[in-house]
Amino acid sequence: MAKFFIDRPVFAWVIAVVIMLAGGIAAFSLPIEQYPTIAPPSVVINATYPGADSESLQNSVTQVIEQQLTGIDNLLYFSSTSSSAGQATIKLTFATGTNPDIAQVQVQNKVTLAQPLLPNPVIQQGVTVAKASPDILMFVALQSDNPSIDGPRLSDILASQIQPAIGRVSGVGTTTLLGSEYAMRIWLDPDKLQAYGLSTTQVLNAVNSQNAQFAAGSLGSDPAVNGQVFTATVSGDALFSTRKQFEDIVLLANNNGTVVRLGDVARITFGAQTYGERSVFNGKPAGGLAIFLLPGANALSVASAVKAQMASLARDLPTGVTWSVPYDTSPFITASIADVVRTLAEAIGLGDDRFYAECSRQRFPEDVFQHGVNDDGNARRIGPEKRGSLDPVHSRHGEIQGNEVGMDGGGFFESFRAVGSFAANLVAMMLEKRANGAANGGFVFYDKNALCHYRE
Repeated sequence: MAKFFIDRPVFAWVIAVVIMLAGGIAAFSLPIEQYPTIAPPSVVINATYPGADSESLQNSVTQVIEQQLTGIDNLLYFSSTSSSAGQATIKLTFATGTNPDIAQVQVQNKVTLAQPLLPNPVIQQGVTVAKASPDILMFVALQSDNPSIDGPRLSDILASQIQPAIGRVSGVGTTTLLGSEYAMRIWLDPDKLQAYGLSTTQVLNAVNSQNAQFAAGSLGSDPAVNGQVFTATVSGDALFSTRKQFEDIVLLANNNGTVVRLGDVARITFGAQTYGERSVFNGKPAGGLAIFLLPGANALSVASAVKAQMASLARDLPTGVTWSVPYDTSPFITASIADVVRTLAEAIGLGDDRFYAECSRQRFPEDVFQHGVNDDGNARRIGPEKRGSLDPVHSRHGEIQGNEVGMDGGGFFESFRAVGSFAANLVAMMLEKRANGAANGGFVFYDKNALCHYRE
């Protein structure tokens, strides 16, 4: 195969140029990936048990779910954590090559079997199952110049306005709020509870039963009496949303008409749901949102989409609240791609310059063939000739080819021009040789433009 192309240099050059042009055109449409999929896929289960300590959470939630995680295809192992803040996390790792969508469905089916065995607060909070990516794409932070907007308020803005919209961006896997959204907090006074003979269970039952929304039905709907012409839908009270409504919750009603309300035994405040996390950026309170990438998603396109979505959501932020991206991995990927492209361009340029320099240093062989000189100054020799001195044309070529530096303005485009000239003249010589029927000797072709020679 090598001899085939050595004997047909023009054909080899044509193939090389076509391949290079095709590769240059295709380079603009190739997908960009940082690394192949090496890390095994994983699925994460998250559950929340408000007010529970780590031991209670482990016994009533984590272990219950773990006992159902059997018979899952390609499952390698799983690990779990139970924090004192009431957060339970179970991470399942699967064999490399496993479809993460199928793995998520199987895990979700197992969690569904465990839900009837979980405490009611955990079911109310919800148990989530999501595909996990170990790499954080970026962090989005909110800061405020308004003194009335503190860190918990910024976290609540992220949870209510930013997090749902960012989670719907194509390519975003999961989002983690570094903080907590707002909630109505009830601070019980144990001395007052004891004085009224109440317990925390009674308080919780009273809050759950009175802070509820029910379907009240309608009036005058079928089956109705004859002559009923009006139908009215009854709307019940919505869930409590003000501090006064919670303070008026009745805990105990005595026979003498006295009642004990929640405000009598507790302090009602409106604040963060949990105080276990606090975000600070540049020494100032902030709200943070960690964004994780879906497995196989393009980090550059996802980062651009997230920033565009944030720019759109920023119009609805309160006065004085600004957003920023304190951590972003996409510039590193962009710089890596730029380095790869620059290295590729330098390699191509150096390869062309090396070829040009090698051609420029070629000298005339001792065994030459005499046939004359073209009108354009190119020396052509067909037929055998004895070794001897070179004519003036050859002498000039010999002086030029002996220089260490080739033609002026060498480089990528100059070498292309020189090689093109050499190839065109070479094709003309080969056709002329065949037309003249030259035999027993072949020819040597020199091109003063390309400073290369071909010998058959």
